[in-house]
Amino acid sequence: MKDKIIKDLLEAKEHLLASINLMPDGTAVDKWSKKEILAHIAGWYEEGVDGTSKILKGEKPNSFRYSVDGYNKRSVEKRKDKNIVEILQEMEDLHRQFVDQVKNLSEEQITGYFGTKLGGEPINVLWMINECISHDHAHAEELEQKYR
Repeated sequence: MKDKIIKDLLEAKEHLLASINLMPDGTAVDKWSKKEILAHIAGWYEEGVDGTSKILKGEKPNSFRYSVDGYNKRSVEKRKDKNIVEILQEMEDLHRQFVDQVKNLSEEQITGYFGTKLGGEPINVLWMINECISHDHAHAEELEQKYR
């Protein structure tokens, strides 16, 4: 199971990066520039890294304190002074950290429930992983529809 999850995480990120490369510089998708999209993605990879350890302790990840739009805005704002190359490097580093975390977890840690809930529903690390995978693919597909 873990090998498949890691493969899916890596493939989703590559799908996203390939799709972002379709986006011409100076264009926007839903008012977001390429840089802002990358900053947004980096923020969610950061949440994967930080949120995994919180979920394992039965705590709520940082993003749960915000609306999705609020968390996205915070992620973009945090990286406003970085250039695209710096944000891409940060994305790569954060994604690698997330994958390394997953590699070091047991199946029980990935699939077990440790007390964290979202909207009253129990969530686990597998939920966080699946959110990352589907988030990357959703953005990739949106960009492909617009630029292919």
